[in-house]
Amino acid sequence: DDVQEHVTFRTQAYTNHTTILTRTESAFSRLEEYATAKLVITNRIHVALPCVAMGTPVIFINSKDIGDASTSRGSDRLAGLTDLFHTIDAYTEKDVEERFAAFDWTNPPANPKPSKFKRLRATFWNIIRSHATLHRSARMFGLVPLPSVGMIAPEKPQIFHLIFTSSGNSTIGIFKPGIFQLDKKASGAWNWRHQRTLESVLRYHPMATVYIHSNTLEQEQFAIFLEAGYDVRVQPYDLKQLLQESPASSLVDHIPKDEASNKYWYSHQTDMLRYLLVYKHGGIYLDTDVLVLRDLSALPENAVGYEAEDVLGSAFFKFEKGSAFLRKVIEKMALTYTGNDWAEIGPELLTNVFKEESEKSGADPATAFPPSAFFPIHYSNVLKYCFRDVDPDTVQRRTKELKEESWVIHLNSKLTGDETHLLKGSLCYSLLTLNCVLCNEIPG
Repeated sequence: DDVQEHVTFRTQAYTNHTTILTRTESAFSRLEEYATAKLVITNRIHVALPCVAMGTPVIFINSKDIGDASTSRGSDRLAGLTDLFHTIDAYTEKDVEERFAAFDWTNPPANPKPSKFKRLRATFWNIIRSHATLHRSARMFGLVPLPSVGMIAPEKPQIFHLIFTSSGNSTIGIFKPGIFQLDKKASGAWNWRHQRTLESVLRYHPMATVYIHSNTLEQEQFAIFLEAGYDVRVQPYDLKQLLQESPASSLVDHIPKDEASNKYWYSHQTDMLRYLLVYKHGGIYLDTDVLVLRDLSALPENAVGYEAEDVLGSAFFKFEKGSAFLRKVIEKMALTYTGNDWAEIGPELLTNVFKEESEKSGADPATAFPPSAFFPIHYSNVLKYCFRDVDPDTVQRRTKELKEESWVIHLNSKLTGDETHLLKGSLCYSLLTLNCVLCNEIPG
């Protein structure tokens, strides 16, 4: 009864607005009402969606009588939208009574699925900003960056680190399948596959801060993400300074004056950076060819994963700031680095230090996950099983396994970097088209 005293009823049926101006004024007035309402109850999708956009809680009454209902459970027009509202399926009187009785009318909760809303909004904005006049107008009137609506900041800041050291003027070597022998080269420019890695992070962690550590990229290249309300920062790095501030200061002397003089330096530089940056700042590191498949918040503070039965992978890990284990890794790197072996400070180093520390203390220095968690397809099989295989049964089976067991997947650009066209029906087609926030851009 107390709630009913504060209810205002509105209809969407109008007959007295005869000009465009009066109709526009009426629509604007109605939007103002929605924006300031404590709660809106409706069975109209064109009422519910503006409310979600403005952060007004919505109870959406769904029934088989809505619009062009083609099934006994409601209209197909609502597919994919009803989870953005507090939807009540009003197919029986009991459905309505039970949901209404459980609802907090005094303090209506925010609309569900804010991350999905943010993703949809980013996609729409990506389309709108492609029209120069609309983009300029939005910036002129301060409409971007788009405000955070309905998002609740995590208790602990979520920090992700990506490293990008190449450029459009450089090339990246691609290994022959099955053997580590350079076979061909691909452009070193930031491309759609790198961007999907970034988007996969934001899809599951819309409130995260993502640092792209690079001396070749510009912040302006990621303007769309900032305008859409995501926190993506291009951060130049100084490897010499990072080393000087770390337990591996002696390695400063190993930095080549001419990078071309050390054929392994491209890989060694990124290996050093990943350990040093996460040791200094804490957070999650992932290569730019890793896709996030789910919310990673439940991972322990210190986590690594096996890429094979007895080898830890370095393409993805999570450590707290000042991690004792990473310190040991950095110290070992300083003692053993020669610059003459491509793999010497990658997975091999991580694995050796992990074993040494486990044997010393009798306990693992970090949680080590099985291959299915972070490296569900062995790097030697990624090209075949993810990019090339289109058999429906095997793709369906692998998709099910990923959903049940995996947190991320490593697509290993060292073996697949020249795969720029996606085969429809392949596992990678699904992964690289669905794990997005700018979902109007379909690669391949």
